[in-house]
Amino acid sequence: MTERPDESRSDEWDLLGLLAIVVRKWWVVVIVFAATVAVALFQDRKDEVVPPPVYEARTKLLIVASVSERILSQTEGAEKRVAGLSVKTLSSLATANDLLQVVITDLDLRVASGRPLPVENLAGMISTEAVTAGDGSDESGGVLTTLVRGDNPGLVTRIANKWAEAFVQRNTELVAFEAAGSYELSATQYESTEQELRAAQAERAAYQDVREAERLALKQSRARARLAREEETPLAPLDAELSVLSATYSDFLDQLDYKSAALVAAQAGLSQSTEALAAEDPVLVLRRAISSDVLWTLLADRTGASSADELQDLVLEDRERNELYYVLREENVTLRSQVSVLQAEIEYLEEQVDEQRPSIERLTAEVGQGRLDATQFDEETARLLSEFDRETGLRLSEFDQATGVFQSNLDRLVEGLQAAEIAKAERSGSIRVVEAAVEPSFPLPVSSSTTPSRALPVGAALGLIFGVAAAFVVHVTQVAVARRTGDGATGAGRGSV
Repeated sequence: MTERPDESRSDEWDLLGLLAIVVRKWWVVVIVFAATVAVALFQDRKDEVVPPPVYEARTKLLIVASVSERILSQTEGAEKRVAGLSVKTLSSLATANDLLQVVITDLDLRVASGRPLPVENLAGMISTEAVTAGDGSDESGGVLTTLVRGDNPGLVTRIANKWAEAFVQRNTELVAFEAAGSYELSATQYESTEQELRAAQAERAAYQDVREAERLALKQSRARARLAREEETPLAPLDAELSVLSATYSDFLDQLDYKSAALVAAQAGLSQSTEALAAEDPVLVLRRAISSDVLWTLLADRTGASSADELQDLVLEDRERNELYYVLREENVTLRSQVSVLQAEIEYLEEQVDEQRPSIERLTAEVGQGRLDATQFDEETARLLSEFDRETGLRLSEFDQATGVFQSNLDRLVEGLQAAEIAKAERSGSIRVVEAAVEPSFPLPVSSSTTPSRALPVGAALGLIFGVAAAFVVHVTQVAVARRTGDGATGAGRGSV
């Protein structure tokens, strides 16, 4: 238990001692480290192989739309895309095996053994770069740049030019073949669409004729039915009878109003005449005073008046016929006669009005019902014709829509057929060589390897390890030499003693 702290302290002193040895012998570590790194760098430079010179030939092809494609694009608007092959598609076809085989055969390319150059080798020498125009879409035109690399400047130039020639020829043949097939397809589609359009137009015309005949028959049948209804319940005689009765009835009403007014006036006059007649007497009594003295004496003797005061009240009376009374009485009789006549006439007129009113009401109801039935029949006829016309219009609109689609397709096919005919007549394709390959005078600059070298880190690690080991070796050697020297000196002293 008491020995463990000593052992751990001893291990610590050993590690510190070793570190102290390395620090004291640092010059040994540095020398060995530098020598090891130098050997590693020398070996790395020795193993490095210098690549052969590489020459590069370049050719550029301009990709444009053909005449037919440009015409089709202009006629169908800016949204119409060109129907040719895109630049990126042509770039992917640049290293086609059959195209490269044509280049190998025409240039008689062979390897060192005399066999024909493999297609894979030639494909590895060729690289393409596509630059699109416009918005950069695949459908736009652009430039196709082809690079051919190799160790022979003349050979890469011939390969680049031959490839461009074969590529243009192959594309021209492809466009011509597609144009011919497109023309035949467009012509077939045009004939088929034209036949469908004519059939749709003929079907529409036949349907319209049938519907017009059916409408005319419906209209005639409704007219005949209306005439039959009028024959069953003719309105003209009823209208005439109603007109006559209405006129007579109106005349009676006018006379009745007139007679009623006259009766009211006659009754008012009769009432006034009766009141005036009642106020008059048939005989007028005229009284006057006695003016003669003799007459006074005579009257007094006869009346037996005893005094003069009683004689003063005596008057003379004269009676005569009241002419106004008799005039009023005749007038009253005349008015009574007029009232009686007017009342009789009014009663007669009222009887006539009462007799004619039911007939007029009956005729009015019959004529009104007849006219209502005729109006309803005409409205029903108009409704049937309207529904018939609406159905016909809907069906004709469907025909027009179908024929419109066929006509639109036909117009589009006409434009496509014209473009296909132009494309069929064209002898040049849509690819032009704008830059031919020129034999390069200088090789491509050799680029440094991007792969990091492992010799330097390995040499540094080994140098550090070997340096530490050398420091320990030197230390052990020095200690051994020191011990031998100390042992020799000790033995000599003992001998002298």
